Amino acid sequence: MALLATAPEPEYDDLVRVTARLCGTASAALTLVDGERTWVKACFGAVMPEVAHGVSLYAQAIAGSGLFVLEDARLDTRWRDTLLVKEAPHIAFYACMPLVLEGGERVGLLEIFDSVSRHLDAEAADLLRLQARQAVCLLQARLDRRRYQETSQRLEELQAVSHVGTRALELASQRLRLACRLGRLSAWDFDVLQQALHWDEELFHIFGFDVHQQPDVAQVFEHFAPPDRELLRAAFESCCRDAQPYDLVLRMTNTRGEALWTRSIGEAVRDAEGRVVRVQGAFQDITQQVHAVEERNRVGRQLEATLERMSDGFYLLDRDWRMLYFNAAAEQVLAKPRAAVLGRRVWEVFAGIVGSELERTYRDVMASGRTARLEYYYLRQDRWYDVTAYPSDEGMAVYFRDITERRAEIETWRLLAEAMPLIVWTARTDGQVDYVSPALSCYAGLPGERLLSEGFDALVHMQDRACARDAWNRAVQTGQPLEVEMRLRRADGVYRWHLARAVLVSTEKCGTRKWYGSSIDIDDNKRLEQSARALARRLESTMESITDGIFALDREWRFTLLNRQAEVMLKRPRDELLGRNIWREFPQAAGSEFQRQYEQCLASGRIVRFEEPFAPLGAHFEITAYPAEEGLTVFFRDVTQLKQAQSDRAAREAAEQANQAKSRFLTHISHELRTPLNAIMGFAQLMQLDAQTPLAPNHVEWVRKIHAAGEHLLAMISEMLDLARIEARGIELRLELLDIHAVATASLDVMEPQAAAAGVLLTNDVPIGLPAVQADALRLRQVLLNLVSNAVKYNRRGGWVRVSAQVVGDRLRLDVEDTGQGLSDEQLEQLFQPFKRLGAERSKVEGTGIGLVIARRLAQLMHGDLRAARGAAGGSVFTLELPIGEAAADPDQSPTG
Repeated sequence: MALLATAPEPEYDDLVRVTARLCGTASAALTLVDGERTWVKACFGAVMPEVAHGVSLYAQAIAGSGLFVLEDARLDTRWRDTLLVKEAPHIAFYACMPLVLEGGERVGLLEIFDSVSRHLDAEAADLLRLQARQAVCLLQARLDRRRYQETSQRLEELQAVSHVGTRALELASQRLRLACRLGRLSAWDFDVLQQALHWDEELFHIFGFDVHQQPDVAQVFEHFAPPDRELLRAAFESCCRDAQPYDLVLRMTNTRGEALWTRSIGEAVRDAEGRVVRVQGAFQDITQQVHAVEERNRVGRQLEATLERMSDGFYLLDRDWRMLYFNAAAEQVLAKPRAAVLGRRVWEVFAGIVGSELERTYRDVMASGRTARLEYYYLRQDRWYDVTAYPSDEGMAVYFRDITERRAEIETWRLLAEAMPLIVWTARTDGQVDYVSPALSCYAGLPGERLLSEGFDALVHMQDRACARDAWNRAVQTGQPLEVEMRLRRADGVYRWHLARAVLVSTEKCGTRKWYGSSIDIDDNKRLEQSARALARRLESTMESITDGIFALDREWRFTLLNRQAEVMLKRPRDELLGRNIWREFPQAAGSEFQRQYEQCLASGRIVRFEEPFAPLGAHFEITAYPAEEGLTVFFRDVTQLKQAQSDRAAREAAEQANQAKSRFLTHISHELRTPLNAIMGFAQLMQLDAQTPLAPNHVEWVRKIHAAGEHLLAMISEMLDLARIEARGIELRLELLDIHAVATASLDVMEPQAAAAGVLLTNDVPIGLPAVQADALRLRQVLLNLVSNAVKYNRRGGWVRVSAQVVGDRLRLDVEDTGQGLSDEQLEQLFQPFKRLGAERSKVEGTGIGLVIARRLAQLMHGDLRAARGAAGGSVFTLELPIGEAAADPDQSPTG
């Protein structure tokens, strides 16, 4: 290839330097490849050595159809033992794009690489592809120039050896035309005396003229842009008149409507008397080369815009330590305007770093040509900075960011780790342990420095060492969490079992990854395993990123930033929102409180905080908006559940207050009614028993009805008091083991007279010897009497009531079934509501409508339940469920226990 082993050229050096800075890597190179070896045409940062083609990364990279990326070659078994990884430049991260010319020839690679692992995001990948296209344009232009030179040389040779023969001349002419076509180069001749213009075939093709046309000079001039047309006309006339040569770059439009950039060269030919008789020249379509230069300038402008928008501070130094560039973030972070620093030495601008570790690092980078990174405490600002210095031929580029908060978080985490009663450690992504808590030093009886240098291997039991090492290597290679049990040697030589866990945490805020691990002594009791897992989970949770949603808007209300939690809460991926207007993407928010608050934030320059529901997302948000020069940043969290909980709690409190008021009212009114009611019933009984003044027969019946009504009202008052006490939790239960057969038998005996009077048969199908139930004897009997009484009252003459029981799991189920008219679905839904008699109030059967409500709530107080359904015989089935006691009750036990 024509570029192999050529001298360095500025345009290629500039291209690789811009590529490294655009993609954020320490080094870049443009490497050309032939069949046997590689050759580095241009390099920035670390030096990329020349290696054999077949035994390097290049064989696979150049064979691919697109981008080739290795985030960490040290972890890839294919490459980790190669010279480029093991020796200088010690490649960890590597990415490249093949360089393919117009004819499909693969001639080389544009590469970016670094000695630390990296992730190539989509924007950097696009920039690398763009730079690769620029490199292809440069190479193609170089080859075109070389072809032109070779063609001109061959033309001269052909003219010198024209005697070789017509055939050889024709072959040479064919080769010349082909070379001109490839280089978009043509020749022309103008006879000054005859005013005749002669072109070659390629010039006809460039202008788009038909080969049979004979355009004159005026027709040619008409195809050039007006300013360039007059410039060319003046240069051509001067050449014809005064033999003044010219070389111009001009814009034109051919007959096909294509806008072209062209280069026109003209020189005069004199006769023996010195008169200009002919003008000859060359004409070339250089559109591709011009576009390549424009693209290169556009990339430069894009680079500068990117540096101005980035949140990291950035500045450039020349080799005399003078400031060449100082971005906006650097102005803000270091509180120095760029006008005050540009052109001054860095030691003058920041006198506080003279003699510091930062100065030593800068000088080492400049001298060695190697990238360096350090964390530096700047005393004058009382801030910590993460600083990366990249060397270049012109000087040095410095990126830095404020990591004071991250350092504080790390220090807090370390203090927390040291306070924990377990061993805590961290490691780099390559597996090298870089921190162990003092707990390990105390356990092993060894200083922390020795443990950091030797690792854990020396402490692990010989039988567990291979398993532990394999588990750790597998975790490092795959990035999967580590969990392994092993025995560690204590200071007294005793080995104790430990459970070691570690997880690889990516900290998105500062762009780092690290292993966080713990080791817990599980030797005393394996039951500590659960506690160890909970502790490890708590430790992991402390390393999680924030749970608030965050997005940023520019002053045109376009999204410029969204975090992962914002995607979740807004239910939209960030790729769909970035660069788009918030009010168009969320039209329901336009004109709402959101827009009013955001506009107020920008207008006033003050922080705003507010809460607002957003129905389209079904959420209630708590929002804090911070103004900035570029727009505003919004922090928000979903408080829907909190608002719902507050609403529910207020509703419960209101309901409880209303219920308590109702209970107090019922208790008070019930007591107030008992006094006159007792007097009425007492006088009615006296009138019935008065032998001296007996009542008339019709009066006796009236008094009996008064007494019966009083008993009904008294029963209703008693039930209302029971319900009030239950709702106010004023009933105390004495739970004990009861024999359900005995309770059922006693209850049916009590109800036998009422059933006989109603013509209803009572049947006891409760088996003897069932497991005892845990219940209150008095309240269980009350519930059962209520169920049997209802079954008799609402039955038909000649019907029956059957009581049965069975064990279901750890519960005993007692069924009371009757042959009454049954209940509809609507009646079953309202059955257990107070004072709902479901139409029975229109019958002759007396009742209050709260007996079943009391029965069900008593069952629930005894940790059971009561429900109803339609029976197979057409009536109803009431099912009482109660918990089975721990021991079986005596079958002869009385119903009251």
